[in-house]
Formats: sequence, C-alpha cells, structure tokens
Amino acid sequence: MLTENDILSAVRRYPHSRPTDLRKLAFQEAMGPGHLIASEETAVSRCLAEAETLSGPGAAPAVEPLGSDYCRVSLYGLGKEKLALLGTLFFRSAVPAGEKERKALAGSLGLIRALAGKGMLPFSEAEWDADTEKWTAAGEGAVSHSAEYREAYRPAYRVIGRRLLPLLFPDL
Repeated sequence: MLTENDILSAVRRYPHSRPTDLRKLAFQEAMGPGHLIASEETAVSRCLAEAETLSGPGAAPAVEPLGSDYCRVSLYGLGKEKLALLGTLFFRSAVPAGEKERKALAGSLGLIRALAGKGMLPFSEAEWDADTEKWTAAGEGAVSHSAEYREAYRPAYRVIGRRLLPLLFPDL
C-alpha cells in the first residue's frame, strides 16, 4: 500500500498529476505489471519498439520506487541489451492479483481520496470521485496516464519487481 509520503512525493515530482495518474501509481504499486503481460517475447518486443520512438531525455528518474515491491524503470537511455532484459524482467515481475493486492489498492485509493479532501493534491476530492465513477464504470482495471501528464513528462517505463533491479543495474 502507498504511504502518504509516497503519494506526496509523486505529486512533488509530477505536479501536473491528475486523478488518473495517482490511480495508475496505486494500481502499479499494488498489482505490478501483471495486467499487461501476454508473453515474454511480446514484453521484450514491445519494450524495444517503444524505446525506438523516444527522443530526448525523459522527465522521470531512471528508477522510481513504487512502494516496497515494485519500481518503474525508464526506457530512456537504455541500450538494446538492457531494454531486452527490462522486457524480460517486466514479464517475470507479473503475478496474479489476489486479495492482498486488492486490499493494498483499496487502501491506497482511500488514502489518495483523503489527501485530496484535505487539499493536499493538485485536484479536489470531487474530481477524484468523478474519476473514480468513470473508472468503476470501466471495470476498475488498469488506467493510462492523463494527457496532461503525458505531455509534461513523456513517461516511458516498465514496472518490475524491485528484487529484480540488481539484474538490470548491478551497481545499484
């Protein structure tokens, strides 16, 4: 589950965050990448293909923690070999979502709503609730970053288990 510090740190790093961006953060922290995996081969090929579309530096750090179990790893600046390895680690990080993950997600979403209600986020509690209604109607699955977030930060990353990070970056 995300902590208040996790959420506020994300908002400081990404002040253009909208409700869907923090929902994505909570979803990734609780569920990891499991919702996006078809096969290891597909994970690797999509990682390589996306990296070919990137230009210039990204706005995010190379590695960004997501709670205690996962992290986002930026595609920017990685060579083909590391990108292929990142695709493999992305695939290997996928686990089926169970009750523990659903409870963590619910706890994180509740905390985000509470922080919005206290005026601590760049959107109101009413905006959060409206976004939640749309998300619920769509089946409560994974979400994409908002247009504002994509334009401001050009996110390009993969979520992997933090335990696998030393395989990608042995010097960390």
